[in-house]
Amino acid sequence: MEEIKDERLKDKTDELYANIITLKQLGVDNYYCANLLKWFNEVVSKNIAIYQSKKTVGTMDQELYKKPRQNVFWIDFGRNIGSEFHDCHFAVVLYESKYTAIVVPLTSKKEQDPTWIEENQDVIVDLGTIEGYPHENKECYACTFMLQTVSKKRLMKYGKNKGTHYKIKITDEQMKKICDKVSEITYNNITKISIDK
Repeated sequence: MEEIKDERLKDKTDELYANIITLKQLGVDNYYCANLLKWFNEVVSKNIAIYQSKKTVGTMDQELYKKPRQNVFWIDFGRNIGSEFHDCHFAVVLYESKYTAIVVPLTSKKEQDPTWIEENQDVIVDLGTIEGYPHENKECYACTFMLQTVSKKRLMKYGKNKGTHYKIKITDEQMKKICDKVSEITYNNITKISIDK
């Protein structure tokens, strides 16, 4: 593959900036636009760390750190397209491979749940209380319809530094609820689909 010249890379960054300005002109708020750039920088920074670790003798490969099943991690899902899940959330690991993990995002219960919870109630699992959260235990939903595969580098223990990281793990019963719902979805046993046209 031919190497892209630095000038062409510069053109691509200018194009990215121009497209973000277009988003602003369409009424998208500054917070969203700024976080697009922040997310892009996060992707680049994490990839630098991964590739450096793979090439440096005696350094642990950043994607090989264990992220065990049933454990809950803090993850930045980024700024994605349209209504895709985004921003920072907790997520539980369903399956860990060598470099990646399959995760289900979690969201805490509110006094008044957002409309998307009601709209997707057939594919959301009420886990009840999850213990081990910072400050207090939380009642959570598992968003099984937002199942994703991510690099293990993106899964972080919650806390400001190594000495204050929180170890959060759901119970066997909670894990079974999630797996049962994922099985329902994959075997097409959820028939209620409502799409407004």
